[in-house]
Amino acid sequence: MAGNATVKELKEILPGPSSAYERVDFESLIGKEIIIHEILFLKGKFGEYAWAHIELDGGKHHSTITGGSVVMEKLKAIRDYLPVRARVVRKKATSGRKYFDLE
Repeated sequence: MAGNATVKELKEILPGPSSAYERVDFESLIGKEIIIHEILFLKGKFGEYAWAHIELDGGKHHSTITGGSVVMEKLKAIRDYLPVRARVVRKKATSGRKYFDLE
């Protein structure tokens, strides 16, 4: 390397989900209020999913992932407004199917 060139970290150039936060299962968040700080949309072997850096009551930071279409749609709508406070809920469609949502 030449001179005083600043060496960049790969994660600065190609951001990905951070392992700095303890991961929690999205389903365990039902009924809880969360603050969403960061969202990344990624491609997996089963399609698109979202990784989120969240804060729970008490100020503890975690990460979670979800691929639910209703939640994904809302995460895409709020990504330019972060941080955002929301509550994770489970709803039942008229068809009887249960799904996750954010309120």
